[in-house]
Amino acid sequence: SLYFMGPYASMMKVNSGGHGYGGMFSLSLFDKHWVPDMSREAAAILVDKCIAEVKERLVTAPSKYHVKIVDKDGTHCEVYDCAAKAAVAAVAEHAAK
Repeated sequence: SLYFMGPYASMMKVNSGGHGYGGMFSLSLFDKHWVPDMSREAAAILVDKCIAEVKERLVTAPSKYHVKIVDKDGTHCEVYDCAAKAAVAAVAEHAAK
């Protein structure tokens, strides 16, 4: 299970989470798009949407994010590098032409 603890030690069970300034923007997307038994690919698309929203709204948006995935196999941490992701997308777009 995943829990969120507020600044005054209130705790509640949640299905997804985001922290820091970017968490304010991503939580609404999680509320709208998260579904039970979501595939890892669908979750990656949702993370892409969240990071795009943070990059659009935050002036000081970082270029790398730590994405933590909690699933039936445990907890995994991945580094989301916006520059590397953009480079891969550009190469794929160029190859499609």
